[in-house]
Amino acid sequence: MTERDNVLPVLIDADIKKQDCYQIISDAGLMLPAVYFMGYPNANCIGCVKATSPTYWNHVRHYHPEVFQQRADQSRRIGARLVRYKGERIFLDELPADAKGRPLKGMDFECGIFCEEKQLNLNL
Repeated sequence: MTERDNVLPVLIDADIKKQDCYQIISDAGLMLPAVYFMGYPNANCIGCVKATSPTYWNHVRHYHPEVFQQRADQSRRIGARLVRYKGERIFLDELPADAKGRPLKGMDFECGIFCEEKQLNLNL
């Protein structure tokens, strides 16, 4: 099962996990993208509009305040309440700066087509 019918899950088919990718990158003498060291679980779009976690959005607010503000303005313009806080969807500009939800999914999650919790001991 996949999210879309045009996804080519080449890493999944080759049984290459996220930890394997970290090792391949490290073995090649490369550093992981800096966003991993800022606590983001993935090195993709910062300020992902699919995210609803107050923990995530306050993380964005802390490390990338300009992105947070852009998303807050954008969400108001189009009427999208991006964050879920205390069981309700609210606008980003309504989110208290100290609001917390669940911890961010760290590097102990396998993000293939679907995110799955892994029982890994990562030594990066």
